[in-house]
Amino acid sequence: MKSKGSQNNYSDIMGHNVYDINGRKVKARKIIAIIKTHHANEINDLTVLDYGCSTGIISTEIARHVKT
Repeated sequence: MKSKGSQNNYSDIMGHNVYDINGRKVKARKIIAIIKTHHANEINDLTVLDYGCSTGIISTEIARHVKT
């Protein structure tokens, strides 16, 4: 079985970075741009599942642009 290493301890490894609100919002905007690219900029009707969202900062930003 392959070890998941950092996947299992992401918050511990990244430390304070997962709480960097501005940095997480920048990342969220990048994710939103990618979603828009693949959905012809019509993302307000999408339902998005964020599994393993850690602090939820990125999820909160994405939620402002999608249906649920």
